[in-house]
Amino acid sequence: MMGRLPRIALLGTAMAIISACGGLPAHPSSALQAARERSWMLAAAQSEDLLYVAESATNEVDVLAYPSGKAVGKLTGFDGLAFLCADKSGDVFIPNYGRHQILEYAHGGTSPIAKLKDGTETPYSCALDPTSGNLAVANYESYSQNDVAIYEHAKGSPHNHSLDQAYFCTYDPKGNLFVEGVGRGSYPGIFLSRLPKGSRIFSSIALDVTPAYPNGLQWVANYLAIGTGTVAGPSTGDTYIYHVQIIDNVGRTIATTPLVETGPTNGFYIAGSTAIVTGGVPPTDTKLFAYPGGGAPKKSLASNDPAGVVVSFAKH
Repeated sequence: MMGRLPRIALLGTAMAIISACGGLPAHPSSALQAARERSWMLAAAQSEDLLYVAESATNEVDVLAYPSGKAVGKLTGFDGLAFLCADKSGDVFIPNYGRHQILEYAHGGTSPIAKLKDGTETPYSCALDPTSGNLAVANYESYSQNDVAIYEHAKGSPHNHSLDQAYFCTYDPKGNLFVEGVGRGSYPGIFLSRLPKGSRIFSSIALDVTPAYPNGLQWVANYLAIGTGTVAGPSTGDTYIYHVQIIDNVGRTIATTPLVETGPTNGFYIAGSTAIVTGGVPPTDTKLFAYPGGGAPKKSLASNDPAGVVVSFAKH
């Protein structure tokens, strides 16, 4: 099972390189090239819904008008990108794992409005509690065994929770936190855990179908959407997003969304009637699928090996 972790293996390699080289490479001496690397944003972007795409090949975040896909901006200066999240006001949180931090950007902004330190951890993904504004961060590789960090009201220092390697996290409308990851030691399989609102103790959830590797997690309506990540399932040649109903500590698959692909996907973000998916073939594109119907992509956006995607909705 653990031999099929293309995105995770890539990030692990990237982190080793970053550590060995001491951070970001030096900026080129060319003034023109340096100008191209600066963050920028069209003024009109602040009034539009925006799709943020974390490009792992360039360590940049492309900002596109949503759903048109028109380029309206770019954020630069990162040192390792994975998955993103946004709050109800449209602020976007970007885990910058090479520097062990999470950066917060206002909707359509070009400079961070806040910087949260994540100790020596390597933040991989994040989620916002809709009931409190707390920020949960899943740490892919934890040097202190604190694999989930929760920042109250997305500020200050976090409350840390020890868990096996955490990759994805999401909140339900009641403020319960769900975390998907990979076990350590004698149990290297996929796990799903829940932290009830107001609790400090995670409980395990038994799934009737187990993903091939962590591939995305999002609460949608009254169920948990879980990506399979690999070409497997009821129809050969597709990847899937499982719709999982959580009752007590059991997850039961009630439906699936087939994504017509010929290669593993890396992650997804569901915005209304659209599933925005990274990976697949070609892995350099970001693809938009009908949701929950699935099928073939309805649109493909050229990217640079995208990892995380999130939609930030403008205040209208």
